[in-house]
Order: sequence, then C-alpha cells, then structure tokens
Amino acid sequence: MKIKVLYIVKKEIALALWEIYKKSFADDPGRYPHNQVNYNRESFMEAMIDETIVKFVLMNEKPIGFAMIIDQRHPEHSPWTNFQAFINKGSTKKSFYYINVLVVDPQYQNSLVGSKIVDAIIDWTAAGKGRAFGGFDAPVEKELIARLVRSRCELKGLSVEVIGAQMYYLISPK
Repeated sequence: MKIKVLYIVKKEIALALWEIYKKSFADDPGRYPHNQVNYNRESFMEAMIDETIVKFVLMNEKPIGFAMIIDQRHPEHSPWTNFQAFINKGSTKKSFYYINVLVVDPQYQNSLVGSKIVDAIIDWTAAGKGRAFGGFDAPVEKELIARLVRSRCELKGLSVEVIGAQMYYLISPK
C-alpha cells in the first residue's frame, strides 16, 4: 500500500474515490444522526480537480481510502467549519489544515488502513515542525475517527484537544 499526495486527481481515480465515499456513509439515521455527506457527485468531482484541496489517497492496486485536507486560507471549501475557533486556540493562518474528509472503503475498515492515512497527514503538515497544524470535527458517529486520530497523534508526540461546542479537535505539539 502506498499513499499518494495529490492536488489534482485523475478522473478514473476520482470516480473510484466517489464510490468509496458513497459506500462509507450508511443510510442509517440511528447510527448517523447527522448527515455527514458533504458532497454530491458534482461537487466531489470538482473538489478532485481543485488544487487548493490536498488529497491523500491510499492505493493498493486501486484506491482503498483517502482524506481531503482544507487549507484554512480557503475556508470556502468547508463553509460549515468554524475556523475562528481554531485560531482562538492557537492555530495560525499560515500552518493550519482541516481534515475535511477521512474515508476508508468499508471492506478495509478495522485493518489499520486509516492509520496509514492519518500518519501521512501528520507527517505532511506542520506537526512535524512543532506548530499547531490542524483539526477536525467528530460528532457521535465519528468517534472511531476521533479515537484513531488521537492515538496516532499521541504516538507522534502531539496532543488532540476538544474545542468549541461542535466537537472540534485541535491537533498541536504537546
């Protein structure tokens, strides 16, 4: 398995990622009380060619998981995110990235695939340089993601702090 950091995703890979994205959100209101699907097919395909959104794609022979990272300097890509909450807690506009999407194909979930993606994000961002680097939000249905990110950050000497009423998490040096 290999992680590719992409700014523009070719159409055939983007279509495979779209299928993973759709499969990853069950239509189960009991399990997913908040609608976590932020993209429709058209907006997803637009995001795949938007160079200001960084895509981390985990490939085997085909894509099996991915993350989309929003640079705080482009808040229009995540209008539902309160970036000011992160700034108030110590992030900077120069070094802040938001984990907007983290998805693993359901057949690969619970196999540490998500850990590989999170590790690549941490290594790529400013976390390795000792600055606050990013955040994400995790309502109840994303608790597994929150635990995964927390554990990977702790292994790399970073802290994950809950901020705001939205269950935002700020990742920064300890």
